[in-house]
Amino acid sequence: MKKCICGFKTVNNEYNICPKCGKRLEVDKSKRLYTMGISAEESHTSEIEMTYEEAEIVNRVLKELQNGKTGYCGTCWIEFE
Repeated sequence: MKKCICGFKTVNNEYNICPKCGKRLEVDKSKRLYTMGISAEESHTSEIEMTYEEAEIVNRVLKELQNGKTGYCGTCWIEFE
């Protein structure tokens, strides 16, 4: 996620300049809570604290695992804002 000192936030990586005030957007490296879950016959969700970059890596790994599955498998996911 990129953010500006004026409060503008975006997950769109094409933005480099804030559309509100014109200042340069900085990558938000602070940790925050992401909701992750796993479901099959039963489901479980949990809030896990990580940086945006860590969440992107987890999301990529989960997507690759889901694409490579054969037969019935449960699902794992992460919620991005």
